[in-house]
Amino acid sequence: MSKDTHKLMLDHSQAKVKLYGDYLAKYLRVIVQDGQTTNIHFYDLFCGEGIYEDGAKGSPIIALDKIRGCYATMENMPKVTITFNDISPEVISKLRKSLGSTNIPEQCEVHITNEDYLDIRPNVISEINKFLKEKAVIFLDPKGYKEISVLHIKEFLSNKKTEVLVFLPIRDMYRFAGMDKEKINASHEPLYRLTSEIFPNGVPEYTSQIDFIAKIKDSLKNILPGYYVDTFTLEREPGQFFCLFFFTSNIRGLEKMLETKWEIDSEQGRIWRYERTSSMFSGSELLNFPERLKIL
Repeated sequence: MSKDTHKLMLDHSQAKVKLYGDYLAKYLRVIVQDGQTTNIHFYDLFCGEGIYEDGAKGSPIIALDKIRGCYATMENMPKVTITFNDISPEVISKLRKSLGSTNIPEQCEVHITNEDYLDIRPNVISEINKFLKEKAVIFLDPKGYKEISVLHIKEFLSNKKTEVLVFLPIRDMYRFAGMDKEKINASHEPLYRLTSEIFPNGVPEYTSQIDFIAKIKDSLKNILPGYYVDTFTLEREPGQFFCLFFFTSNIRGLEKMLETKWEIDSEQGRIWRYERTSSMFSGSELLNFPERLKIL
C-alpha cells in the first residue's frame, strides 16, 4: 500500500526538511555575527500540518526547533518573525494543534495564515521590499505547482535581503519536458508551463534526470544574473528524483548551504539517496569551491 503523503512523511521529505532546518540553524548563526540585522523573517508559504500521523516533523516544527536551539546557545539573537501559510483550513487546524504542543521562544513571533499562495505573495513581496536591517528566508514546497513562477522567485530576491528555497518534482518535469503541449493533460500543465519559463528558448537535450537538473540550474543562472543558484537532489525511489533549488545574492548564505549539503552527503555534497550505496558520481561539481564561486 502506498503512503498517504498528507498523513505520513516519506523518507525523501524527511531529508528535505532536514536540509531546510540545518540550513536555517547555520543561517541564523551567520546573521547573529553580522551585528546589524534587527529581525529575521521566515516565510513557509505551503507549510503543511507540522506533525504527521507517524510523528514525523514537518517544516514548521523543524524550523521552530532550530530557532529555539539558536536562542538557547547564542547571545544577541535578533527577533525572529515566522509566517506559516497553507490554503487548506484542515491543514491549518492541524498545524495549530501541533504548535500548541511546541515550545515557541518568547522572542519568536509566529503568524498563521490560511490563504491562497497567489493572494499572500504580493503581501510578502511588499513586506520584504521595505526591509532595511531585516532579512528573510522563503520556503516554497507546493503540492500542485500551479502557482509557482520563475518571476515570483525573481521578485522575492530583488531586495538582495532574501534567500529562497524551492522544491521541484524533477521526475514529473523530466517525463513530459520534451512533449508537445497538445499531449499534456490538465494536471501536468502547470509544471509544463514552469518548465517553459525555465527554458524560454526550448528544452535542451538531456540524458538523464540528473543531467536535466543540471540543465535547469544552468538556465536559472542565466535567467537570474547576479544571484547564486544551487541544488540538492533527493531520490525518492531508485531513479526517481526531486530537487531543492536554492537562490541567494549572499555568498555567505551559499557557503552555509554548501556546508549543510556536505553534512548530509559526505561523498559528493549534492544528493540524498533512496538507498545508501556507493556514490553514483565519479566527481563533484563542488570541487575547488572557493575558486569557482562567482556571480553568473
